[in-house]
Amino acid sequence: MRRFVSVLILVALILGSIPAATAWAGDGAATWSQEDQTPQGEWILADLLIMRPLGIAACAVGFAGSVLAIPFAAMSHSDKDVSRRLIAEPFAYTFTRPLGRLDTP
Repeated sequence: MRRFVSVLILVALILGSIPAATAWAGDGAATWSQEDQTPQGEWILADLLIMRPLGIAACAVGFAGSVLAIPFAAMSHSDKDVSRRLIAEPFAYTFTRPLGRLDTP
């Protein structure tokens, strides 16, 4: 079990350093403008392996938080704001954003 956790941490560190390593290359290979609609492969992999699972976790935490917050938000008529911020925005970031585009939708 300990070896598995060590390997998992090592893989996460390696995958997390891919965008940073290409950004340090100095030639701007890892950067792309909004006009260029095709992101680099490193950004697609980082999005697929790191950001999407974190987005799924954010959806679960946001849903749980909204369940706790809705009774209080309903009393102050801010339930739409709570549901938008805690449910709709994480869902949109995770499931409707194009793969590799790390900016907000």
